[in-house]
Amino acid sequence: MRLPVLASLIVVLGAAPAFASGGVSCNSGAGPARFDLSVSMGRDFGAGILDIAGELVAQLPNVAPDLRQLHFARENPNQIWIDRDVVYFEISVPHRGDGPYGYADLTIKTQAVDEGSYVGTYILDIYDVGVEVNGVPQSITVNGVVSCTTD
Repeated sequence: MRLPVLASLIVVLGAAPAFASGGVSCNSGAGPARFDLSVSMGRDFGAGILDIAGELVAQLPNVAPDLRQLHFARENPNQIWIDRDVVYFEISVPHRGDGPYGYADLTIKTQAVDEGSYVGTYILDIYDVGVEVNGVPQSITVNGVVSCTTD
């Protein structure tokens, strides 16, 4: 009696889906904004993002310090698309602490150049109401080259 039950249990457990995870790492190298970004995600349909980590340092005067040095976390992404041909991220980081409202948006758009290797551009938009010219809050946009790898 035990053998058929054990055999049935092995068949049921063996047929359960395997859950795998993977990741994407991007960095900008030199330029007005230097960053490293890592995204971990499930590989199963609808699995979603497991974690996001990274840091960006922008060499931009007249921008609030917390918008010049950004820390990426799981709650920051707006959009993420990844397939074998494209890596595309939109990530927003709000102003931290007291002071006027502001935020930074990082957009990464890449195309595959080889299996697991992507090259493209980034755009960093910083909106800082603490910086005004003639009473109008200023935004700053910089861009550069980014490379990403997947595993």
